[in-house]
Amino acid sequence: MATQTLSVNTNPIQRALQADGILCAVTGAAFTLGADSLSRFAGVESPGLVLALGLFLLVYGGGLFYMVTNHRIDRRLPMIVIELNVAWVIGSILLLAADPLTMTTEGRWFVLILADVVAALAIWQFIVRRRAA
Repeated sequence: MATQTLSVNTNPIQRALQADGILCAVTGAAFTLGADSLSRFAGVESPGLVLALGLFLLVYGGGLFYMVTNHRIDRRLPMIVIELNVAWVIGSILLLAADPLTMTTEGRWFVLILADVVAALAIWQFIVRRRAA
């Protein structure tokens, strides 16, 4: 009996970018489908804001995953994604500091936890990018 194996590309930067794409798309889907509930939970008056963010994340995450799965990865792409993740973290900190939306305590924690996850992704991507260079 012959044994078959699947050929899997184990490029670490590709996996890190795919994980980012999946996380963004899943978060975007959750924001899109649960915009009303999430806006009440977070204390954001307009569910449209949560919906718009969800749609953006859904498209961005799906596009990122598609690009790194089905195309050769441009050398600049990992750094661009890392910079976008850092911008997300900085934006989250500014949002929490300025509090223009007067979010609930739960909403503030949600933003903080999401920023931590994004920061961890950026660090992982930076490490695998440096090792690949």
